[in-house]
Amino acid sequence: MKHRGFEITNEKYFEVEKNAMDFINKVVLFFNIDIENVTFKQIKEYCEKELGILYEGYPLSDSSYMIGGVAIKNEYGIIIGYNSNPSLPFERQNFSMMHETYHTLYHMDATQPFQQHYSNFFERSTYTSEETIREIEADFGSSIFLLNTKALIQQILNNKTYSDICQHFEISKLALKLRIINFLYYNCNLSYSAAYLYMERYFEGYNIPILKTIKNYVGIQDNFLAIFQEKIFQKRKELKISCE
Repeated sequence: MKHRGFEITNEKYFEVEKNAMDFINKVVLFFNIDIENVTFKQIKEYCEKELGILYEGYPLSDSSYMIGGVAIKNEYGIIIGYNSNPSLPFERQNFSMMHETYHTLYHMDATQPFQQHYSNFFERSTYTSEETIREIEADFGSSIFLLNTKALIQQILNNKTYSDICQHFEISKLALKLRIINFLYYNCNLSYSAAYLYMERYFEGYNIPILKTIKNYVGIQDNFLAIFQEKIFQKRKELKISCE
């Protein structure tokens, strides 16, 4: 599936998902909460307390509206700045914060004393191919930080509406659309057209197609886990017999 004009492979998507989910699991352990309850707020607080990252909002002028956020590392530490212009929806600001957080965690070189990443809403033609791939990774990572995979599954299985999810996780309708399409396409192995259609139906209040798909996905995952656990049990049993 294409994003920002680039074809994104399953391998790339699952690499980003693993990165994001592994980090979210650290947040889960730190706060001793269920992963389904993690929002961007806990991720931000963890980064502040454990990694010393400073988040600052800057209400840039309307002429600078296109600037979404920036992550800077220097001798004083790491600061993530985001455009807090009142004309920007707060959900957009949340996305920018998490976008820059992913850059900070996975794109900054620990050996380099000064580094900078910035997100530009509109002038994306200025990015090189390598920079664009990093931006796509940060887009995907941000959407997972805002609504992690297990939380997304639980919300839909609990018959939460599109608006319910947007409100609880403080994610924009557009960001949620892209998050759901990506999940259905990559995780559930639907075609893009089917993923888009199911997302649209869910957005309109008809959740049966997406609910059936996610129930099937969960069933496959549970079956895989059961088979895996059985193989481990058999292996341990064989080792025990061989040692007697």
